[in-house]
Amino acid sequence: MLFLFTGRDKQGCAELRQKTRASHRDHIHATHAGAKLVYGAPLADSSGTMCGTFLLIEADSPQAAARFIEQDPYIRVGLFADHQLTALHEAAPPLPFGGGK
Repeated sequence: MLFLFTGRDKQGCAELRQKTRASHRDHIHATHAGAKLVYGAPLADSSGTMCGTFLLIEADSPQAAARFIEQDPYIRVGLFADHQLTALHEAAPPLPFGGGK
């Protein structure tokens, strides 16, 4: 199953994002039971400054996807003003990495 995660940073948290970025990147690229990163990127505002996070996750279940997100250092330090994890329907045509099946 594929899941889309988006999180928008709280105002004034650029320093917190920078301090936590290395551990966040370690987390999303690590091996996790039942979930893995397919693609991710920081969201940017009109000036190009990072202001949020976009992650495409392949997971065995909604619970595995939620665990992957709950363990992310950005979540643990309270970086986001709001965030959402959403299941995606099967892609057409199928995605080249095998997701969406």
